[in-house]
Amino acid sequence: MDLKYAVFALVLVVYCSSFQETDIEPPYVKFCKRKSCLPVQNNSQVLSYCQRKELMMDGRCCIHYNGTSNITLGMDLSNCDIEELHAEMFAAFNSVEVLMLQNNPFPKFKAMHFVGLTNLTELYLPLLNGTCPGGNQSWESIEVQNSIAMCFNEEDTCKSHNLTCPPNAYCTTAGPGSATCTCVKDYYGYKCMRTGHFPMLVYTVSAAVGITTLSLFLWLMRRFNGTKV
Repeated sequence: MDLKYAVFALVLVVYCSSFQETDIEPPYVKFCKRKSCLPVQNNSQVLSYCQRKELMMDGRCCIHYNGTSNITLGMDLSNCDIEELHAEMFAAFNSVEVLMLQNNPFPKFKAMHFVGLTNLTELYLPLLNGTCPGGNQSWESIEVQNSIAMCFNEEDTCKSHNLTCPPNAYCTTAGPGSATCTCVKDYYGYKCMRTGHFPMLVYTVSAAVGITTLSLFLWLMRRFNGTKV
């Protein structure tokens, strides 16, 4: 019986995906091939990092090929006319070690904007907040030069901020100044107070039905609007 429900859920997800837009820009293209950027400068820290590691620059990014896929280790997004940062906008790039964001017009930054970046060794930002995301505790050292905040060697947020989690959970660094509590095995739910296994099958079926219904509605609306004279 469980197998039938699983197959049903899979069919619904596949059916739903057929209605998704195909012109959504992937994160790699959005950043590494960003069209609003000025050319990478010769003094780029990402370019220097890439040359030291004998890796390859692809657009704005330093890439390492591990034999099966490309891993982004550096991103030079300076002079890219970025007007605003968004929560978890770099979440798909947790392998990045060097990130340059200076010389952009965004007015502020917060720790939530860098969630997912757990391996940073160098971060360059406009001198807006007077420090780096997460504050001095989140970095081994911070320097300021020519209105640029330079943040070096990201610290473990759980240790540097002395964070604790509820029983049956442990702290995991989620980025500079950010952390999350993860339930230990066989616990889930609010404050990890429920035992057993998360009802994944019920959740999957419910989510698939909801997404399919919404996607079908949007598709019908688009068809309706397209046929109006």
